[in-house]
Amino acid sequence: MTAAAKSPETPPVDSNRPASAGDVLSLEALLVARAYLYTMFHKLAGGEPTAELVDLLLGDTMHDSLDEYADDVEALASYREFLDALREADRDELVEAMRDEFSRCYIGPASLPAVPLASPNITKDPSAVQKRTLEVRRCYREHGLEPKRLQRVPDDHLSLICAFCAHLARRALAAFDAGDGPALALALRDQKGVVDEHLNSWMPDYAKALRRSRTAIAYPQTAEALAMFARADGSLLGEAAFWLEANPGALELTVESEGDTPLKPVREALHRLEAVRLFALDENELVPAHG
Repeated sequence: MTAAAKSPETPPVDSNRPASAGDVLSLEALLVARAYLYTMFHKLAGGEPTAELVDLLLGDTMHDSLDEYADDVEALASYREFLDALREADRDELVEAMRDEFSRCYIGPASLPAVPLASPNITKDPSAVQKRTLEVRRCYREHGLEPKRLQRVPDDHLSLICAFCAHLARRALAAFDAGDGPALALALRDQKGVVDEHLNSWMPDYAKALRRSRTAIAYPQTAEALAMFARADGSLLGEAAFWLEANPGALELTVESEGDTPLKPVREALHRLEAVRLFALDENELVPAHG
């Protein structure tokens, strides 16, 4: 987040110390950051990159969202620095190179360097639709969602799973905004299960395999960053849920400020990112389930 938005400490798990407004702001910053990161990873893996998306990838909000995790995860600090260095590249040339790399990593027509599906990475069976694919579909439906192009793209595609995590992250933000600490704690524990089961179970293997790509413009590095982020996110979700359970009235605290709230610009950036449309992204989006 911006320097003004970041609080001096992360949400504590020590129930002996009373919660403060700064703790609540820090929790909000974490919730917004993870929503931004999952939305970015969804779009990067799901559609052909545009200049608008690349600008957001290299922008301050992405930098600051990674900052929420970078202190504890060296690989994410390195990825943040990698993106910062890309700011110096010719933007048009970078966008074109990323489009080519996206095609090689996610579209073809040549064989992909790594399959962006959970099932083959877990079972080592190359079949596109497996038992785990259907388990992911069932998880979506339990949360009232389904792929927009049902049965056209396997449900366990990386972009779809990131879209799911982004959707759940926005639900967590809604619980935060409603001041409902118990509901938020339940949502975070549910999301920890999703992240651990459907990302942490295979992303490290996928990221390692993607290094076979002929180029390393951005996508292999991004896959490695996502693998590290998901692992850190699973841990932080558990800690945040525990803290909320130990401090049931914490969300009643507010951060005193005049005018706009400190995180308003970051939330606006999240809305801009959510609105970005990309070629082929329709195949990797979730919609309310029918029936």
